[in-house]
Amino acid sequence: MNMIDYEKLAQNHKKVSFTWYGREIQGTIVYYDDPEDEEDGPAILALDDETGGNMHKGYYTKDITNLEVLD
Repeated sequence: MNMIDYEKLAQNHKKVSFTWYGREIQGTIVYYDDPEDEEDGPAILALDDETGGNMHKGYYTKDITNLEVLD
């Protein structure tokens, strides 16, 4: 199984596309919360907010499939 380095994708602010509960999601990764650093839950990947706000939509990485790096 090919492991995805979410932390490196977040550090480089990569634009990605993935499937989440049957929906196609696209955006730039701005944050990754590693479950080994935090003891309160699974890994979370946050994407940019196109409105320019400070809130970022987060997705549990366990629910992400078909991740593709676009840039």
